[in-house]
Amino acid sequence: MKFKGIFIGRFVCIMLIILIIGLTAGTTMAAKTALEEAISTGTMSPADIKIVHYAPIVHPWWNLLKDGADMFAKESGISFPTIFGTEWTQDNANENLQALAADGYKGIATFAVDSNSAPQIYSELQKQGIFIVEIAGEIGSKVPSFVINQRIKGDAMAQAEEVIKLMGEKGNLVHVMEIMEDPHTIIRMKAVREVVAKYPDVKLFQELGNCTTNEEATEKIGNLIMSNLDKINGIVGTGTAPSIGIANVMTELGKKSKQIKSCGIVLSAEVEKAIADGYMDACLDFSTMGMGYTSGVLLSHLIQGWTPKKFLVEVTEVMVTQENITEAKQLMLEAVHKMAEKAIMNNLNPPK
Repeated sequence: MKFKGIFIGRFVCIMLIILIIGLTAGTTMAAKTALEEAISTGTMSPADIKIVHYAPIVHPWWNLLKDGADMFAKESGISFPTIFGTEWTQDNANENLQALAADGYKGIATFAVDSNSAPQIYSELQKQGIFIVEIAGEIGSKVPSFVINQRIKGDAMAQAEEVIKLMGEKGNLVHVMEIMEDPHTIIRMKAVREVVAKYPDVKLFQELGNCTTNEEATEKIGNLIMSNLDKINGIVGTGTAPSIGIANVMTELGKKSKQIKSCGIVLSAEVEKAIADGYMDACLDFSTMGMGYTSGVLLSHLIQGWTPKKFLVEVTEVMVTQENITEAKQLMLEAVHKMAEKAIMNNLNPPK
């Protein structure tokens, strides 16, 4: 089957691969339990379990999800490839999901580009006996087998609170966002506004949207900050590309970065280094790798006869700061396996 607008993702986060290789030997007993469960819940061999991760576009966040899917495949022996689309439309996603079904995949982890129409394609695929895990979406319907539920609003509020606390609860705050057509971006925008409204001495200086690539985010953030260096006291990035852009600009500012408090989301290699070097203050990581890994655990269980018990799958979050950055790699690896363990215990019923 030939896919329209699809290609295997090549953009892998090198630092996170090094993290996985370097720390796998230190896997906890809980992690081993998740792995054992993932490959021993039925009579099927790993080669017979056909699951796939579909990402709508090539993007830093989906690259990190791919790292988690790859980590699951390496530890379980179950192939879990990532397929990337090239258009941010539900129509393109629908066509590609149908092509994956025609290729024999029985479990698909994906993301709803359009939260209103995605349930329709999910229902069609489930009628064909295909299991669906929705990653980090809020589709408003219990159509998939599971939703790995990133706290969209809660995370944005936590980030804003962190920066405002570092600002001393006064000054001008910038909010940097990704795709404005994404309904999750609107949720984040409203969440940050809600937090700012609680502090009479904090002003929302500017909302910077559509920072969808690392390069675009770095350029837009850099231009804004260099033009208003004496006016901006804090900056929050509620997407992966904005967070990397903040890390790049804060690093370029050097010592001047100290006057602007900052918090990103998703601990990319760039953000990790900026925090470690003292140029960036914090990052809320909701274990994107854990989402990719856990979606593989869930799908492999469903195919082998386990059934859903609880619809929403909780993520494991870590606020990484300059105080705990040296333990960040170990914390993130533990978060990956902890999320999978909790999903097995809380979200699945064993076969009867």
